[in-house]
Amino acid sequence: MEGNITLEERLAMFKKQRDNVMKQIAQSQRYLEKLDHKVQYFEAACAQGTETGLEDFCDTLEAASKASQSLNN
Repeated sequence: MEGNITLEERLAMFKKQRDNVMKQIAQSQRYLEKLDHKVQYFEAACAQGTETGLEDFCDTLEAASKASQSLNN
Protein backbone atom coordinates (compact mmCIF):
# COMPACT_ATOMS: atom_id res chain seq x y z
CA MET A 1 0.00 0.00 0.00
CA GLU A 2 1.83 3.02 -1.22
CA GLY A 3 1.05 6.36 -2.71
CA ASN A 4 -1.46 9.08 -2.14
CA ILE A 5 -4.24 6.94 -3.56
CA THR A 6 -4.14 4.66 -0.50
CA LEU A 7 -3.84 7.30 2.23
CA GLU A 8 -7.39 6.71 3.51
CA GLU A 9 -6.93 2.94 3.46
CA ARG A 10 -3.69 3.15 5.39
CA LEU A 11 -5.23 5.52 7.93
CA ALA A 12 -8.14 3.12 8.44
CA MET A 13 -5.74 0.20 8.79
CA PHE A 14 -3.73 1.97 11.50
CA LYS A 15 -6.86 3.09 13.34
CA LYS A 16 -8.16 -0.49 13.34
CA GLN A 17 -4.83 -1.81 14.60
CA ARG A 18 -4.78 0.87 17.31
CA ASP A 19 -8.29 -0.16 18.43
CA ASN A 20 -7.18 -3.78 18.61
CA VAL A 21 -4.15 -2.87 20.71
CA MET A 22 -6.30 -0.78 23.07
CA LYS A 23 -8.64 -3.75 23.56
CA GLN A 24 -5.67 -6.00 24.32
CA ILE A 25 -4.37 -3.48 26.84
CA ALA A 26 -7.76 -3.30 28.55
CA GLN A 27 -7.94 -7.10 28.75
CA SER A 28 -4.40 -7.28 30.12
CA GLN A 29 -5.30 -4.66 32.73
CA ARG A 30 -8.26 -6.78 33.89
CA TYR A 31 -6.00 -9.84 34.14
CA LEU A 32 -3.44 -7.84 36.09
CA GLU A 33 -6.09 -6.67 38.56
CA LYS A 34 -7.18 -10.27 39.15
CA LEU A 35 -3.59 -11.33 39.71
CA ASP A 36 -3.04 -8.43 42.11
CA HIS A 37 -6.09 -9.54 44.12
CA LYS A 38 -4.80 -13.08 44.31
CA VAL A 39 -1.40 -11.85 45.44
CA GLN A 40 -3.03 -9.71 48.15
CA TYR A 41 -5.16 -12.63 49.27
CA PHE A 42 -2.22 -15.02 49.55
CA GLU A 43 -0.05 -12.41 51.25
CA ALA A 44 -2.77 -12.07 53.88
CA ALA A 45 -3.11 -15.85 54.15
CA CYS A 46 0.65 -16.28 54.55
CA ALA A 47 0.77 -13.54 57.17
CA GLN A 48 -1.97 -15.35 59.12
CA GLY A 49 -0.64 -18.80 58.40
CA THR A 50 -4.10 -19.87 57.17
CA GLU A 51 -6.83 -19.01 54.70
CA THR A 52 -9.45 -19.38 57.42
CA GLY A 53 -11.33 -16.15 57.99
CA LEU A 54 -10.38 -14.57 54.67
CA GLU A 55 -13.78 -15.04 53.03
CA ASP A 56 -14.65 -11.38 53.63
CA PHE A 57 -11.26 -10.38 52.27
CA CYS A 58 -12.27 -11.65 48.81
CA ASP A 59 -15.56 -9.75 48.92
CA THR A 60 -13.73 -6.55 49.90
CA LEU A 61 -11.26 -6.94 47.02
CA GLU A 62 -14.04 -7.60 44.53
CA ALA A 63 -16.01 -4.55 45.69
CA ALA A 64 -12.91 -2.36 45.43
CA SER A 65 -12.26 -3.65 41.92
CA LYS A 66 -15.82 -2.91 40.79
CA ALA A 67 -15.64 0.58 42.29
CA SER A 68 -12.37 1.22 40.50
CA GLN A 69 -13.78 0.01 37.19
CA SER A 70 -16.85 2.24 37.46
CA LEU A 71 -14.60 5.25 38.10
CA ASN A 72 -12.53 4.41 35.01
CA ASN A 73 -15.59 4.13 32.74
